[in-house]
Amino acid sequence: MRPEKRRLAPLAWTPAVLWFTLAAGPGAVIGNTVFGDPNEPSTWWFGIPSIWTWQVLGWASGVGLIWFVGQHMGLATVPRHESAAAEKS
Repeated sequence: MRPEKRRLAPLAWTPAVLWFTLAAGPGAVIGNTVFGDPNEPSTWWFGIPSIWTWQVLGWASGVGLIWFVGQHMGLATVPRHESAAAEKS
């Protein structure tokens, strides 16, 4: 990573940890009831079960996180120098 991009590392770690916790990890349990009662379709905010909405929001935020890490932190660019390949002796 380029030195000028290193200062963005804490800015990337915070949403990454939140995403792993809330979207892909145990926080997904929250999504079961946050947008309505799963057993009562009349309470669903978007006309679909709450967990579906939670997972779509998690997917979209994950795409945004990958975009940020790839584009703004420079992890989707070709390195400036060539690294030596490890050879088996």
